[in-house]
Amino acid sequence: MANHLKTGQRFNPYRLFNGMFLPNLVARTRLLSPTDKLVWARLCQFAGGNGLCFPSFTRIAHELGISRSGAIKSVKSLVDKGFLEKHIPSGAELGNQKTNRYYFLWHPIFDEPFNAPGTHCVPGAASGNAPSIQNEPILVHPVDQPGLQSGPKEVHEENQKNTTTTTHSQSEDQGSEESRGGCSSSLCEKQNRYIDLKVKRTVAEGEIRKSSERLRTSLIRKAAQGILDMSDFDELIRWNRDNMKNAEAVLHETNNIQHEKETLHSKLQEISMKARVWWETISSEHPAKCESKPHIYSEDIWIRIMFSKYESIE
Repeated sequence: MANHLKTGQRFNPYRLFNGMFLPNLVARTRLLSPTDKLVWARLCQFAGGNGLCFPSFTRIAHELGISRSGAIKSVKSLVDKGFLEKHIPSGAELGNQKTNRYYFLWHPIFDEPFNAPGTHCVPGAASGNAPSIQNEPILVHPVDQPGLQSGPKEVHEENQKNTTTTTHSQSEDQGSEESRGGCSSSLCEKQNRYIDLKVKRTVAEGEIRKSSERLRTSLIRKAAQGILDMSDFDELIRWNRDNMKNAEAVLHETNNIQHEKETLHSKLQEISMKARVWWETISSEHPAKCESKPHIYSEDIWIRIMFSKYESIE
């Protein structure tokens, strides 16, 4: 760290810090919250050469400046959405480490093309000090690959340059692309729309008891593999249209009821004010004040009752 820098002074952050690595594919996905993405990146840094990490929720929260409950929520989200696999150790596995083990799972979003197929940053390849993009494939190592040695529990970004993503071909077969509705391995707008409606209807009809993200992840995986059945797409669109009409009708009725309640409340306040003025102007010998007030009525209600009873007579 450059200690000669002063607060507010411009500096070049290139290779100045060690820290987490967050792939662009993870950064731009809408499946994860910003906190989920930070937790995923920090767990990558915790993982050693065997792809295994086991930090405590307290440690994750401390490293990211979030609450422990926030760390628990994000880890659960990553497991539910298919980014992590949780393993609860038992018996001889426990040893001195009693925290859960987490393995990273290959997710359909990783099958999307990068800025260019098989690209990654190569420092110093362009003019100046800025990194450039080179079309070099990066080899992926499964965690159960023979000969893969365990590394330290935490690895800095400098040691992670050779451990992410898979080889992508420069082009895809046009026929297979057309068979997926004209979309590449990344989901097209129609597929995303179908998945949103499918999940929405399934949740609305009570067919999902737990998180809907498992269904969403499954549909995304099928879409990426080209086996997503969208034969009921038109039916889902009609259902969503009818559902929106019903929602609008309910909202309109609710607004009418609210308006009526406000009108009645305004009239009641007006009557209460008139009744109070009338009550204060009549004498103590007035028949209204000679009547006994039942205990079930408050003073304001009793005055309104007497006002409605005698005001018409007077």
